[in-house]
Amino acid sequence: MPETAALLEPVDPFAALCRLDRLCHAGPIRPSPEASWPEVESPEMAQALVFETDGWLLALPQPWVVEVLRRPRLTRIPNAPDAIQGVTNLRGMLVPVLAVTALMGWRGGGLPPPLIVCLAQGSQILGLGVQTLHGLQSLASGLRHDGPTPRLLQPAIWCGGVVLSDGRWAGVPDWPTLLRVAHVNPVT
Repeated sequence: MPETAALLEPVDPFAALCRLDRLCHAGPIRPSPEASWPEVESPEMAQALVFETDGWLLALPQPWVVEVLRRPRLTRIPNAPDAIQGVTNLRGMLVPVLAVTALMGWRGGGLPPPLIVCLAQGSQILGLGVQTLHGLQSLASGLRHDGPTPRLLQPAIWCGGVVLSDGRWAGVPDWPTLLRVAHVNPVT
C-alpha cells in the first residue's frame, strides 16, 4: 500500500514553473546564461513542447503545459493590447490568449490561431496562440546560446535554444518574463 499512496500524493504543477522562473529572469533583457530546464527524473534529458509560429520553432518546458486546445472558440476583447488575441474557455475558466508574435516583438498575422497551448503562470492559466504543434520531444537539458541570432537580438528575453532530434534549432524564450511584460491580469 505505501507504493499506491505515493502515486496518489498531490503534485504541484506550478513547482517547475517557479523554479525556472527564478532562473530565467536574473537581470535586464539579455540571454540568461544561468537559465536551465526544470528538474526532471533523468538529469540528461528534459521534455519540451515544440511548436511553430510565424515560421519559427519555439520550445516550452513540458511541466508548464496544462492543455492544448484545437480550434478553440476565441472571443475578442475590444481595445485589448496587440499581445492579447482574446479569451477562451477552459473547463469553465476564462483564459486570456496571447499572440506569440506580439510577445516576441515580431510582425505576424492577425488571424485566429488554430491551436492554443494553455500554460501555467503562477496561479493563472494563460494561452499562447500557435500555428503548428510538433509535439513533445526529449531534449538535452543544457540550453545553447549559439543558435540562429537574428531573432535573438529582438527585445524578447531568451534563455537560449535547444537542438531537436532532427537537428533543427528551437528557441527557448524566457516565457515567465515575456508573460509578465504583456501585463496580463486574471480575467474575472
